[in-house]
Amino acid sequence: SAILIASPFHQVRTFLTSLGITIGILAVLLLIAVGIGLKNYLSEQFESLGSNVIIVLPGGGFGGEGGFSSIGPGLVGGVKFDEKDVASLEKIPQVKYIIPSSFQTTKIEANGEEEIGYVQGTNEQIFKGINLEPLEGNVFNKSDVQRRAKIAYLGFETASIKALFGLL
Repeated sequence: SAILIASPFHQVRTFLTSLGITIGILAVLLLIAVGIGLKNYLSEQFESLGSNVIIVLPGGGFGGEGGFSSIGPGLVGGVKFDEKDVASLEKIPQVKYIIPSSFQTTKIEANGEEEIGYVQGTNEQIFKGINLEPLEGNVFNKSDVQRRAKIAYLGFETASIKALFGLL
């Protein structure tokens, strides 16, 4: 008679134990799936940067003692490169994109207010080479670069500054 009374309690305990084991297994499978998905996503992001891209910056990035110098002479205007240097790099068959790039810090002024920003000069290959897409408008193309068209793209922060100044 004691076995008949305890039998429903054993069924509930068995059900709860089975439910706990099932939830545990599903949680482990879910974590593995999320981990694999994150790994694949990060791999795709790095691959989208491309192993066949060269970004050419003027100046030296490495110091004489092997240390890294974050502000080389080219970044402040000391060493120059031109189209001949880029054309020489374009002869390398494994390289798909050659992206010359130069940065200049500048002051943005409007309505009596000032902000510091930077200007980047580059060519049309930057968009495909490092997977950039504008939020609005179109990207410039090779003919724009060849005819030295005066085209500007605003980064997100600069566009925000422009809105701050009431220029948008």
